[in-house]
Amino acid sequence: MPYKIVRRAGPRPYKIVNKDTGKTVGSSASKESARKSINARNAGKHGWHGTR
Repeated sequence: MPYKIVRRAGPRPYKIVNKDTGKTVGSSASKESARKSINARNAGKHGWHGTR
């Protein structure tokens, strides 16, 4: 899993950070939302796409 969640300051404190590059690729207001975003990123990387 190439992403991790880091808590920082701000209105969206949960940052999604790429472990390989160290760059912040997204942010979320809650840890649960950040986890869902990481799951979606990983699914997309492996070829999954939504029905819409």
